[in-house]
Amino acid sequence: MSNTDNDANFDEEIAQLDELSKIIENLEEEPPEPESDKKPDEPTRYKSVALEQCPMMFKPSDNVACKSCILAKWYGNDLSLKCYCRDMYQIVYDSEHTENAVHYCDKFPQSNS
Repeated sequence: MSNTDNDANFDEEIAQLDELSKIIENLEEEPPEPESDKKPDEPTRYKSVALEQCPMMFKPSDNVACKSCILAKWYGNDLSLKCYCRDMYQIVYDSEHTENAVHYCDKFPQSNS
């Protein structure tokens, strides 16, 4: 093997190492943050599966604070819908007595909007 062949092989190996170095550098970089449709000042809203599945006639009005609260435990049957608050330790919504529904709460103020 001549010196020119050795030089060519050496140059090829160096080029391959350079490529591998670039690949490794890219792998070590922090992955980009996923893009979100949510605005930066917009609070995260919780959606209850039970509320989404319950009959329309039992669904609380939009001004009920517990609709989007993560501490709300919604449950019901074919006759009514209720919500138990895991912070206040009481029923805070009853579809049979909606006049007692919570409209404002300090626990998660974003739930009130």
